[in-house]
Amino acid sequence: MTLCFSDIETRETLRRLKEISFAYGSHGSEPLCETLIDYIAHMKVQETKRLRWEHRSPQLRQRRGMVSFIMKVCMHERYSSDTTYLAIYLYDRFTDRHSIAECQLTFVSLVCVVLSGKLLEVDHSIPRYHRMTKFISNFRQSQYQTFLGLEKYVLDAFRCDILVPTEINFLQFYMLYAVDGISSVVADENNNSIVAGSDPSKIEVGTNNFAPYASVQGADIVEKIKETAMLILQELSRLDPTNEFPPSWIAASILMFARRENSLNFWTPKLAAITSYTLAEVQCCLVAYIEPRFKESSFNRNFMAPDFRSVNKEVFILAKETTDQNNNN
Repeated sequence: MTLCFSDIETRETLRRLKEISFAYGSHGSEPLCETLIDYIAHMKVQETKRLRWEHRSPQLRQRRGMVSFIMKVCMHERYSSDTTYLAIYLYDRFTDRHSIAECQLTFVSLVCVVLSGKLLEVDHSIPRYHRMTKFISNFRQSQYQTFLGLEKYVLDAFRCDILVPTEINFLQFYMLYAVDGISSVVADENNNSIVAGSDPSKIEVGTNNFAPYASVQGADIVEKIKETAMLILQELSRLDPTNEFPPSWIAASILMFARRENSLNFWTPKLAAITSYTLAEVQCCLVAYIEPRFKESSFNRNFMAPDFRSVNKEVFILAKETTDQNNNN
């Protein structure tokens, strides 16, 4: 089962959720919640198969530029976020274990994109190497075999076991409960969406997850949280990977970050059940992994990460760019 987060339209998501609500009544989120918990549990078993990042790539200085290149290729070709982040994982682990000539890094990154797309894209958009040649300067037809040779090399390196979950796979499911715990969303005098009772200590926490989705303003809050979460994930992906926190944990903390930026400064029992991460665990990842990386990132100039240590615990519900540019920097 593949669900492309980048392809989820907010209105479609809300429609599906409301259909469940109408079918099952006030506790209509429960069947969906139970299904998500089962699927996420299976994904967490699969994430244990991910290869560790050993931080020994001879090409580490080029990594940020190549990750940005992969993102641009996938955006240009309109591949899903699932494909993008799996390609980044494959590139990272392969280059971490092999010494590759700099002139070959572009070929390696494109091979990773193609392999990911073969697994995750639908038939009409599956990547083909003849489409990838336009991303290589002065490409010669004789170089076509380079793609095929590298593909076999990459598959051998992973023993053909390349389908593993990434942060986006978890985040796309967590986002179905992005605004869990709020009673309503209203519009202010400037028609901006605000959470009813923007003081977190006054936000009503209830079991009805569908009230916020019942208005245009509610959908607006969902979209804002989604945009914030994607910006965070994109920037984190440009920085060196970590072994300390698995993708499922990072995704949960990204959601908490995005919720905070939209006045939802709390973690609910339902989010804890779906993610299987407690408030304390989410806070740990925020403080130890996400916040320090935003301080060293250029993204921090335009997006001020909150000071997670200053959170009043009483308001919580539960006590968790190409290579050239890179070289020029």
